[in-house]
Amino acid sequence: MPKYDDYDDSGATSPMSSTAQQSISAKIASGGWSSADEAAKTTGIANAAAVTTAGGATTLLETDDKFGKFVNSKWRPLMAFLYMITCFTDFVLFPILWSVLQAVQGGQVTSQWSPLTLQGAGLYHLAMGAVLGLAAYGRSQEKIAGKS
Repeated sequence: MPKYDDYDDSGATSPMSSTAQQSISAKIASGGWSSADEAAKTTGIANAAAVTTAGGATTLLETDDKFGKFVNSKWRPLMAFLYMITCFTDFVLFPILWSVLQAVQGGQVTSQWSPLTLQGAGLYHLAMGAVLGLAAYGRSQEKIAGKS
């Protein structure tokens, strides 16, 4: 990453793209923010993020949004829980309900449940395995780096 002394912004008028500038200007004009301070704060954050990204660094925007903090901190366990629920319903609950439905309707079970998540060559399980595996690896790297 370049050092601050090496940074030359003499030709730059604004680090934000023209599309981002237009979007923020339109929101300010329409009164989309509750105050001018919020508009200035958002513009400042966007400018700082653009400068940081242009310098080759990654960007982490911190907000006061409690829901955003919850999602950022709990998305890994939530993905694992959703995958567990999906597997339980597709491999345990739905086959039982399918058999019960056939028994109630016709008196005998004539066909087997075909798991929905195994259709399409099981791509759902491959994708979820990749997401959960990379999430676990990323979390391990965060713990090693001490980011908690």
